[in-house]
Amino acid sequence: MEKVEQRYLNVKGVAAYLGTTPLTIYDWVRKRKVPVHKLNGSLKFDKLEIDRMMEENRVKEMD
Repeated sequence: MEKVEQRYLNVKGVAAYLGTTPLTIYDWVRKRKVPVHKLNGSLKFDKLEIDRMMEENRVKEMD
C-alpha cells in the first residue's frame, strides 16, 4: 500500500513540522504570522503554504 503524505496539518502537526510548540503556533495565528484555515472550528495548516512562508522569510546570508 502506498503511503499518502498529509497536506493539511493540525496545530500539533505544524508545530512538530516547524520544530516549535503548539503555544507558539497559537501565538503566530493570533498575530497573523502564519497562514491558517478554519474548518468547523479547527485550525488547519496547508503544508504548501507553510513551506512558501518559510521560503519567503528565509534569511539570504548570515554574516
